[in-house]
Amino acid sequence: MKNNIANFGYYQIVMGILAVLVFIYSLSSISFFSNIQVALVFLIISYLALNVYSGFLMIERKRMLKGLQLATILLLFQVFHIEIAGFKYSVVSGISLFLGVDLTESIQFYFNFGFSDFMIGITEDNQLIRLLVNPIPLFLLFFFSDSRVTRGLEQEGIGIENIK
Repeated sequence: MKNNIANFGYYQIVMGILAVLVFIYSLSSISFFSNIQVALVFLIISYLALNVYSGFLMIERKRMLKGLQLATILLLFQVFHIEIAGFKYSVVSGISLFLGVDLTESIQFYFNFGFSDFMIGITEDNQLIRLLVNPIPLFLLFFFSDSRVTRGLEQEGIGIENIK
């Protein structure tokens, strides 16, 4: 199980760094930043940096459980993509495979495969209703949140008491 957690840690590191690089590249086309945009850039970079940090914690034997707990919190943000009444929310650090429905005019099934996304905002399309679920973080949440994982780590001396 330790190898699986360490591999997940490497995934978090690589995907977090790639997401930061893609994000910085996308910023190169913007010539002026308002105060709100600067705050959002800081928020996005912080979120992606936390993904990288959780990865580094997961590859360290003594802090593996702490990294797994932080990654669990970060994965919860990545489960849903919602667009309702002009509000849009989608956060992904890594690979996404969104499945869901678009209820704008009729029921249409929706599928979207992508990489790192961070959208929180208000749009002019007030009629759009789209609800999507990303099964990749759901799988990771179920796989790593199993109580057997925690018990296995604790039996090997990588327990909650090491979290400081």
